[in-house]
Amino acid sequence: MTFFPKNKVYIPTEWTGEQAMAVWELLDEIGSAIWNVHEKAILKAMHLENSMLECAARGDDDHEPIDEDDLPF
Repeated sequence: MTFFPKNKVYIPTEWTGEQAMAVWELLDEIGSAIWNVHEKAILKAMHLENSMLECAARGDDDHEPIDEDDLPF
C-alpha cells in the first residue's frame, strides 16, 4: 500500500473516490460538531495564538500575556 504524506498525516492513495469522499464528509461533520460545542474557546485560542505570533514577529520578547477576560468574546 502506498501512502502520500500530507501535513504529517499519511493518506492511502488507493482509496476510491467514494471512500475519499466518505472520509472527507466524516471529518467535516466532526469539525462542525467540535466548532458548535467549542466555538468561543477556539476563537479565544486562535486570538491568543495570533497575538503571540505577532509579538514574536516583532521580536517583542517582553510582551504580557493576554488576559482572557479582556477578550471581546
